[in-house]
Amino acid sequence: MLPIHIFKSTVALLLAISLFGCSTNRLSIDVNAASRLNPDAYDNVYSVIVRVYQLNDARLFEEASYDDLWKSSESALQDTVLSVEEFIISPDYHGELVFERIEAAKHVGVMAFFRSREGVWKVYDKIQSGLLSKTAKLELNIEGYDIEMEPR
Repeated sequence: MLPIHIFKSTVALLLAISLFGCSTNRLSIDVNAASRLNPDAYDNVYSVIVRVYQLNDARLFEEASYDDLWKSSESALQDTVLSVEEFIISPDYHGELVFERIEAAKHVGVMAFFRSREGVWKVYDKIQSGLLSKTAKLELNIEGYDIEMEPR
């Protein structure tokens, strides 16, 4: 039988490894799309293309125009863009988008290619991991021509 201090040390080590050592960095975005999403003049609703950018600096993303990001986001964002993921989000979609977080990424930017540019079509936030988790978690709400994002 093991002495109690060795047993306690072993349990503490295994717990530390399970909490910190073996997890991968992930970026998790909970998406909540309203039933009234991307409407046309007759109030018909449509899916919307959403791009998620992992950035090492948000300045160029903040300054970029709708057309810059639509036509050539890599050239508009230059070396600040570390990865780009594109999704089609349907009305009433509720789900989680999960992908590997790039270690050098400090911000996440999201752009929605709505039918109209009148609303809030791009947002960004600083990437923050939890205390016991290497997963950065955000919530993205999409309604009409507007997107909003916040940490969760």
